Amino acid sequence: MAEKVYIIENLDCANCAAKIEAKFNALQEVESASITFATKQLRITAHDPDALVEKLTAIARTVESEVKILPRDAHGHRHHGHHEGCSCGHDHHHEGCACNHDHHEGCGCGHDHHEHRHGHGDSDGNVILLGAALFAAGFVLQSIGSLRFSTAAFAAAYAVLAREILGAAWKNLRNGHVLDENFLMSIASLGAFCIGEAAEAVGVILFYRLGEYFEEKAVARSRSQIMEAIDLRPEVVNLLSGETIPAEDAQVGDVLILRPGDRIPLDGTV
Repeated sequence: MAEKVYIIENLDCANCAAKIEAKFNALQEVESASITFATKQLRITAHDPDALVEKLTAIARTVESEVKILPRDAHGHRHHGHHEGCSCGHDHHHEGCACNHDHHEGCGCGHDHHEHRHGHGDSDGNVILLGAALFAAGFVLQSIGSLRFSTAAFAAAYAVLAREILGAAWKNLRNGHVLDENFLMSIASLGAFCIGEAAEAVGVILFYRLGEYFEEKAVARSRSQIMEAIDLRPEVVNLLSGETIPAEDAQVGDVLILRPGDRIPLDGTV
């Protein structure tokens, strides 16, 4: 059996990660699988993990349609120097990089990638601002008695804000995931339109999108802090024998040299 770590991109939430992990563990070819949502890592133990990537991706996309599973080594990390007393003269990759450089997850498009539920980066905020402006215009038009134009403004706001939610609900419905939040939000908002409450329909979607936007920002910040903490981890250790080895290769009983200012690389007795 071989164990390999991959980067899993475009995961919607921790609950989706748990569903995908359960599906992976149900495969006969997989001895064990674990997904760490915070660091976007998939750890697979199997006879030939690389041969399973295509199958695992297809399974993951039944839960999240845009999931990508990429080798960790191809995750686009740039080389960095050592931290603690490495004398080997080579650069090493970080398991989780917080170097503030662009990381291109093997797609070749040259842009940054962020796993937002609806949209990417600033485009999400722009969609919400446009929808909010149309929503406000609808209220203004309604207040001056222009009901036809106010309804048109509300309909335009709904089309802007709800398009991706409706699309996600349809995709999930086709994959057998009925009672998810996208489906419920679609039913609630469309129901409000059907009973003539266009403003309420748009309001529901607008505040939902705002909540999602701030949640994604908070998750991204938390992930960045986690990756920064991982980045502080010493990558190599200096043995008493004078040899420098990767930290993960250290064995119980090894005696390490810690110089002034070095971080403690492993759990042990100082």
